[in-house]
Amino acid sequence: MRYGNAVGTELVVSIVGVDEVDLDRHHISWLSPLARALMKSGPGDRVALHAPAGTEHLQILEVRYERISVKAFSEPSGAEAAPKAPPRTAG
Repeated sequence: MRYGNAVGTELVVSIVGVDEVDLDRHHISWLSPLARALMKSGPGDRVALHAPAGTEHLQILEVRYERISVKAFSEPSGAEAAPKAPPRTAG
């Protein structure tokens, strides 16, 4: 999503699940105040971001839905799962 703030700065963020947050790539959690302000809005909409530092008004410039590349999970070396213990019997 691309949006502009009150001073005209344009910013781009991707709204993702909490386990996919990566601030270096501008991937923000859908639970964050910014994402909650941006969600359900479209180009041309104005939204209010209510944050601890105050309220900021944002202009939605573009909304895109695209697949975000995520590295596949691989178990770290030495972290192999232990074999399951046999089920206990009542005795």
